[in-house]
Amino acid sequence: MRHLFTALGGLLAAGLLASASPAATVFATPSTLDATVRAAACGDTVILAGTQPFGASRALAGRLCPANSPLTLDGQGRAQVGAWYVTNLAGVSLKGATWAGLRLDAASDLSVTDIAVISAFGGRPGGPPQGLAINGGRNITLARLNVAGFQTGVALVRVDGFSLTDSLITDMAADGVQVAAAWRGVIAANTIKDFAPFVVGTHRDGIQLRPLAGVTPTSDIVIAGNTLSVPWGQGISLTDASAGGGDRITVSDNILEVGLSSGVGLSAVRAAVARNNTITNVPDGSQWVARFQLAADAIHCGNTAAAWGGKPAQADGACAAGTP
Repeated sequence: MRHLFTALGGLLAAGLLASASPAATVFATPSTLDATVRAAACGDTVILAGTQPFGASRALAGRLCPANSPLTLDGQGRAQVGAWYVTNLAGVSLKGATWAGLRLDAASDLSVTDIAVISAFGGRPGGPPQGLAINGGRNITLARLNVAGFQTGVALVRVDGFSLTDSLITDMAADGVQVAAAWRGVIAANTIKDFAPFVVGTHRDGIQLRPLAGVTPTSDIVIAGNTLSVPWGQGISLTDASAGGGDRITVSDNILEVGLSSGVGLSAVRAAVARNNTITNVPDGSQWVARFQLAADAIHCGNTAAAWGGKPAQADGACAAGTP
């Protein structure tokens, strides 16, 4: 053993077992962005600098960093960036910039915080389909987003382990948030409001969850403390049983102003929990009285739905201590 330590000491003295280089902060302009990102090491921060807008880039494609040493792109609250479509990335943090659209597929250990995703087109038919979309991923953190002007604000498809918190989603044509075949997630403390003018034939939800045929049902999702105003639309729903429905969805402490019958609709969810949700109708954007609509085995308490259009209010009993 003494000989082993002696050998290691010799290698260290020779610099052959040098420690990892310290993280660096580097600056990129629109013309140097791709080269700078490709040259950056895991743990580095790339500042999106200058006053000119950044165009589309695929420089992050294939960048795989460990979760504890992410590659960070930071717009410092000023950078304007075009629409990006990137696949196969891990250990990446995006923050402090305004994108025209952002799709990140096959992503893991991803953090997207303090950004805006804005479409000048607005949430009108024929406009961009999604503001921020992730198709396939795990360990996704989305926080303090400002998303405006799309058909759907945030879409999470086949994502395992995610959070969407403290975000503002406005000017949508269809859904504020759409979650399809996703698992182990939290959607909390978001505001979804100011939808685009309604177009007949549009199906609109504040937060829509749904299954996908042939995929494990959407499950183990907590939706809590959100504020939604959805004229001519539904609040929080998973009502499609045709592809397997969902399992263990908890919806609690949300304030929901909606225009259709499903304020909280979990009729296709097994072992659902709905508690302390407040449901009212949009004064000038309602077709039917809003209700909570739950599967027979759901645990529910503390929910209220106000009277509207000559229909009585709906309420269940107060939540007892220990209610899940």
